[in-house]
Amino acid sequence: MDDQSRSRLDAFMGRIPIKPGHGSCCTCQRCGQYHDNCWCTDYDEWHDLGDLKEKIVEKGEGEEFIKFSYMKWVYPETQVKINPATILAIRSGAGFDLWLINPSIFIPLVDEWLKEKEAKDDLSLLRQR
Repeated sequence: MDDQSRSRLDAFMGRIPIKPGHGSCCTCQRCGQYHDNCWCTDYDEWHDLGDLKEKIVEKGEGEEFIKFSYMKWVYPETQVKINPATILAIRSGAGFDLWLINPSIFIPLVDEWLKEKEAKDDLSLLRQR
């Protein structure tokens, strides 16, 4: 995972790293080590998947993320819109569930989803000008 992806996921999670040289350091809330970043994660473990899933649900964006993920599973090369009425059918697909609960798939999907949301927000801001 690159620094941009890690920063994007940290921001989504509300984890603001303390920058070196700003007068304060801390004990990492994950590993207990003393260093300049209060969170040290590469977003590659089961607890990271769980933390991201909980934050998506907390923000009320579960349906949006599931739709995005399903389209990546069914049509990985296209950006097809999905009808909201089909969300129940999506949830009953065992193959999709097993594919999605893999940290090496889920976590990069969250990053890709956030990146796409940022791009849409940037475009929306440009249109407002």
